[in-house]
Amino acid sequence: MRVRLLTFPIAAVCLLLGVSACGGDDSDSSDASATAVEQIDAICDDWRETLDAREEFPVENFDTKNPAAEDLPSVGDYLASGQPAAQAALESIRNLPPSGQVQAEIDALVSALERELTSLKAQTSFAQAGDVEQFVASLDEAVASQGAVEAASEDLGGTSCAF
Repeated sequence: MRVRLLTFPIAAVCLLLGVSACGGDDSDSSDASATAVEQIDAICDDWRETLDAREEFPVENFDTKNPAAEDLPSVGDYLASGQPAAQAALESIRNLPPSGQVQAEIDALVSALERELTSLKAQTSFAQAGDVEQFVASLDEAVASQGAVEAASEDLGGTSCAF
């Protein structure tokens, strides 16, 4: 009789232990998410520092909507000089380990950064070629892609990638 009375409490304890083990620990997922956001901030801070270390923008009072054709090649070269840092930052973010609760937001940020880099490469190409018409036509996508990065950064908790 005594064995039967102990069977229920032991079974209950085992069940509780099993449920808690199977349920996972939300704090682990939260910690992984917070760590991922911190890593992304560090990557983007380094990226910004690299861009800030470049020489001054080559054209004083540059009018993006009405640029002089002779100014565009130097502007294009300036834009190109920041692309390796952008590509490296993007690769670093892409290569972060999966981040649980915020993975969808990280994926959205990566997509937005890819879009922004694609836009920047097109704009750079037009500028280096001195193609005023195409450069000006590329401005809408440049603004839209920057807006996508800002929105994705905000969704991720306001990362420092939106600059």
